[in-house]
Order: sequence, then C-alpha cells, then structure tokens
Amino acid sequence: MTGRDKLLAEALTAAEKNHYNGVFLIPTGGGKGKLMIEIAKELKPKSILYLCNSQELRDKMFIDECHKWDAKYLLSVMDLQCYQTTYKWSGKHYDLVLADEFDAALTPEYAKVFENNTFNHKILVSATLDDDKKRRARKIAPIIFEKKSKELIKDKILNNVQFYFVKYDLTDDENEIYLHYNKQFRKLLDQHLDKATRFKLEKLQIQRKQFLSNLQSSANVTKWLVNSLSKKDEKILIFCGLSEQADRVCKNSYHSNNENKKALEDFHTGKQKVLSVVDKVTRGVNISDVKNIILESTGRSKTKITQKIGRGMRLEINDTLSVFFLVPYFRHPFHGRKATIVEQWIIDSTKDMDLTRAQSIAYKPTK
Repeated sequence: MTGRDKLLAEALTAAEKNHYNGVFLIPTGGGKGKLMIEIAKELKPKSILYLCNSQELRDKMFIDECHKWDAKYLLSVMDLQCYQTTYKWSGKHYDLVLADEFDAALTPEYAKVFENNTFNHKILVSATLDDDKKRRARKIAPIIFEKKSKELIKDKILNNVQFYFVKYDLTDDENEIYLHYNKQFRKLLDQHLDKATRFKLEKLQIQRKQFLSNLQSSANVTKWLVNSLSKKDEKILIFCGLSEQADRVCKNSYHSNNENKKALEDFHTGKQKVLSVVDKVTRGVNISDVKNIILESTGRSKTKITQKIGRGMRLEINDTLSVFFLVPYFRHPFHGRKATIVEQWIIDSTKDMDLTRAQSIAYKPTK
C-alpha cells in the first residue's frame, strides 16, 4: 500500500466512524478530491450538493476528478454550486453535501448555507484552517481528520521543500517613502486611538501594503532570481501582491485583470516555464511539475502562504520544491538596516513545515 493509499484508507475510516459528518484537513496534493468521491461512492446518495469557491473548480476541475476516478455517474445526482450563490438558499435538503475549499465558506455570510438547509451527511474538506477558522468550523461539524504537510512529506506523499530567504535593499527613493510611512504610523500611535484615528491607521496600513507590493527593487530581484533559476529549465511560479507587479516581473501573467487562460495552459503543459500570478491560482487549480515558487509578496495571511506553497507540493518523481521568500530591507538613519518583513513571522506562518534549514541569499545589484 502506497502512502497515498494509506492516507485515503485512514480518512475513509474516520468518515465511517463519525457517520460521514465532519471536517477533513488535508494539505494540497493529499487527495481531497478522491476522498470526497470515494465517500460518495460508499454512501450512494440520491442527492449531492457539491460546494466550492470558484467557477473553474465547479465547472471543470471537480467534474474531471469524477471522470478520473470512475465516478461520472455521480454527476447525474449532483448539484454543483459556489458559496457565492448558496448562502442565499433556505429550506433545501440533500443526502450529502461535499464542501470543497471549506475554509472559504467560513464567513458569516457563506456559512448560512449550512444553517438554513439540511443534510444527512456533511463532508467538509480544506487544505488548512487557522485557529479562528477551526473554531468557526466546529460550529458546523467536528474536525475528524487532520494531517500536517510535514507528515505527508515524511510519508512521500508530498514533495520535500527547501526554503530560501532572498534579502535585498530598497532603493533610495523607496527607502525614503517607507521611512515616511513609519513616521506617520508613529505620529498616529502617539494620539488617542479613537475611531477616526483607527480609521487613519487602517488606511495608512493599506497604502503601505500596496507600496510594498509594487516595488521596483522587488521586481529587479525577481527577474534576477528567475534568470538564475531558468538555467535549470524548471517551472517557476511567481506570486505577486498586485496585478501591476505581476505584469512587470513576467510577460506571461495570469490574474483577475488579465484572465489569459492561454498563459495558464501554456504554463501547465510546460510550453512556458515561468508564470506570474496574484491570488488567481492560490487554491483550487491543479498545476503540474512546479519546481520553484517565488513569494515576491507574502501578504499577512498565514492560510494564503500555505496555500501558495501548496501549488508546488504535489509529488512528481522524488522531487524537491524550492520556495523563495523575498525579504526587503530598509535603512533607518539611527537604527541601521532592518527587514520590512519579519522572518520569524514567515516561520510561524509555515509552522507545519520545516524552516529550520532555510538558507539565506543576499542579492547585490550589478552595477
């Protein structure tokens, strides 16, 4: 029995033991789609509601999974929907609900589908949930099965991962702007934190985040890194913070402002080796043979970081995934050189993976 077969057997046992009601937390590449299909085969329900968070997952990817695992007959009793629609429903009943990318449903709005409708069995699957979402998930169904990425790596179900911190300096102009943001922050924090001041702080935080997501220095480092990695003739997936930056770092881009399906397909088939995205492929999109992931902008969501890394975790043939975190440094006139992103925060965000062996790369621009 392979590691993947063993994982599926354990998950099916947990489902049966808990009367096919519960939350399954399995990292990307662990076989969540097959698990849902195998449970549906066992239950033989007369009606199934399949829920997900994207049209692509709803209209193509899960249907492909049903065909792949000899279960296309299930589609005749299946209602495929997105959370964006079903939260408005009330009074409907299904024998089985399969909630894919379940973490996307854990908002007060989208969770209404589970409150206002009835199901004999609930199978809710996600790659990861933070502590707050776990608390909200338990109000809908118990968490009955959970695996960490490091467990699946050990069992040779997912790729090994080598992490790198790529450290570089802001340009003089960028450094001046960043120091100005810090000065504004300190000025506001010295004031009484009333509603108006909190609003100003939030607005300033958004502005600084957008600034850090669209750095020319970051684009230069990314291009330098891509040029170095391209010598290996391996796929490189770049996650940027803004669509403008995605277009800047790579001519082959795919995001909400440029839904170029050909760019995605060419990358999937290997015709193009580099693709820059924002959040468009963070979840629910299968891309084969990704050997390098560049997190040009990490953001502040632990869940999204894990999901982005998961795009390259699917095991090919004894491969190792390389993940590059870009860490910009600013220069303070009195306190010296400091990182705008704290490495410890990145380490904490990926605590179910092993970052203890992360290597550092210092970028020095060529004159």
